[in-house]
Amino acid sequence: MAFDWDEGNLRHIERHHVTAAEVEQAFQGLLQWDPPYVRNDEVRASVRGRTPGERVLEMVVTMRGTKLRIVTAHTAKKRERERYAEYEKSQSSQASAALE
Repeated sequence: MAFDWDEGNLRHIERHHVTAAEVEQAFQGLLQWDPPYVRNDEVRASVRGRTPGERVLEMVVTMRGTKLRIVTAHTAKKRERERYAEYEKSQSSQASAALE
């Protein structure tokens, strides 16, 4: 997956103590997507993912051409982490059931 990074969104996520590398790592794992919505005339979606360092990130994304643009990213708040943990558990249960 190609990402659309520039000084603007890199600086923005840096204010939340998140790096581009962490975001890209999170996208390599299990992602929990919320339904898309429109803001500022573009379709966006919130998505949660876990970094290899076990940090759950809450990210807002949009498509710019063929690239995924990160609008913002921050450490998931407690409720977001709980929702993601429930999602991980449900996905793990489904995978186990499929193997039986």
